[in-house]
Order: sequence, then structure tokens, then C-alpha cells
Amino acid sequence: MKGWRILMFMLWVISMGVWMWGCASSQTVQLAGKSDEALFREGVALMEKEKWEEARQRFRFLVRAYLQSPLRARAQLYLADCYFREGGAALDFAVNEYQEFLRLFPTSPDAPYALFQIGMCYFRKSEKPQRTQENTWKALEYFQKVIAQYPNTEWRTKAQEYYRRAAQRIIAHEMLIARFYYKRKLYAATMNRIQYVLTRFSADVVPPDVYWLAYETAGKLGQTDLAREYLRQLAEMYPRTEWGQKAQKILRTLGSASVRPE
Repeated sequence: MKGWRILMFMLWVISMGVWMWGCASSQTVQLAGKSDEALFREGVALMEKEKWEEARQRFRFLVRAYLQSPLRARAQLYLADCYFREGGAALDFAVNEYQEFLRLFPTSPDAPYALFQIGMCYFRKSEKPQRTQENTWKALEYFQKVIAQYPNTEWRTKAQEYYRRAAQRIIAHEMLIARFYYKRKLYAATMNRIQYVLTRFSADVVPPDVYWLAYETAGKLGQTDLAREYLRQLAEMYPRTEWGQKAQKILRTLGSASVRPE
């Protein structure tokens, strides 16, 4: 009896496989009967209706079957966009398809967009500052590539904006760790985290409280000259913030002539 049940189950699996193969073959035949223009129009319409998989079928078939089509590059890009717009777990597939676009069409005017979108995939996958920032670092890498490789495009400006946001998320993560060490009086470890942030990122993306913690930590370590230097930087770079004004007040008390009162 048990062997009979196993046999029936195997026959069911085989029949399901044949049925699914038949459906796939039928779908392929239907797509093969359409022109590249028709496939593209249908794909766009389905994408707008958020019928992601059906749209991707059209774009994917166009890319693979119509190698000389002038719509092939846009179809590959829209294939990636379908995954991106779907979001969630589909973002990993979006990365692969944008990378495939760059491989197939490296000189396309849409190349900076594809590169930027890879960064956005990783940015959307980023964790909160309390968690590890592996995806945020990857996003940062791709935004940097856009900035460096395509300086005269609109995507450079967008990449700069998201580079800043990604950098600040990483900095927030690092400063959570730094403050954890500071509260436990592990001042050398605190300073290591702070200096990592200050050497890795430009001053325009570092928030003022980083310099304030640097000043306090240097003081705890007995590094008075370094503490004063962090105060000076804080006062000069952020004169209208709470931190900058506190730094100016302390420097005036210390008799510094390097800070101009507001």
C-alpha cells in the first residue's frame, strides 16, 4: 500500500511538471508571435498596472529574442525597473538586471541611471543605525561611482544627495557604538570610532555632535590640545548650532583668539 502511494505521488509530480512545461511552452509561443514593439507596449502597460511578472516576461523575451531591436536596451532597463518597483526581496533581482544592462549597454546614455539605481537598491535594503550597515556601504560605493564617472549628468546631483543620506546612516551607526564605549569609560575605543568617522567622511556630512563627543573624549584622555582643536573646528564649521555656540563660549573662556563671536 505504501509503495502504491509513493508511485501515485511520483506520477502526480511528473504530470504537474508536464503541465507546467506545457504552460511555459504555450506562453513562449504566444510571445514569439508578437513584434518587439508589441511586446514593449504590453510590458509597459502591465508594469503600470503593477503586474510585475507578466511585464517582465515581455521585456525578458524582447531582450533575448530581438537582438537587433532598438527597444532592447530600454526593455532590459524596464525589466530591472520592474524588480525595483516591486521592492522587497525583488531588489536583489533588480541589482542583477541593472548590472546586466551595464554589461550589455555600457555606453548607453541611461548607464548613469542604472548605476544610480543599483545604489538605490542597496539603500532601500539598508538597516536602521542599530544594525550592521553592509548594504549602506554598498549603496555608498555605487553613489560614489556615479559622482566620479558621470559628473555632468543629473544623476550626479541625485547621487550626491543619497551619498549624504547613506553616509549619515553609517555615521549614526558608528556613533551609537562610540557612545556605548564612552558611557563605559572606554575612552580610547571611543576615540578610535570617532576618528574613523572623521577620517572616512568629509566634514560636510558629519553632524556637529560628533565633534562635541570628540572634544569630550579627548578631554577624558588628557589630550588638551586635541580637545581644543575639536572645539575650534566645531565653532568654525557649525557657528549657528547649539554645539558650535557652546564651543565658542568655552574657547572664549579659554582665551582663544581664533574664534570670532557671532
